[in-house]
Amino acid sequence: MRLPKFEYFEPKDIKEAGEGTQLSPAPAIVNAIYDAIGVDFMELPITPEKILDALEEKKKKA
Repeated sequence: MRLPKFEYFEPKDIKEAGEGTQLSPAPAIVNAIYDAIGVDFMELPITPEKILDALEEKKKKA
């Protein structure tokens, strides 16, 4: 089987190589917060208020 030889590329023909990595910062940030304070979050966005509430709740349980 012979593949056709392309003599030129249009910008629309080329896909970005990093398209699949656009969502990976969110889980990394959630894991970093868990490593730092020991509280896991299941919903985004994680706001400073949510972090403070989670820390207060953790303190009550301890």
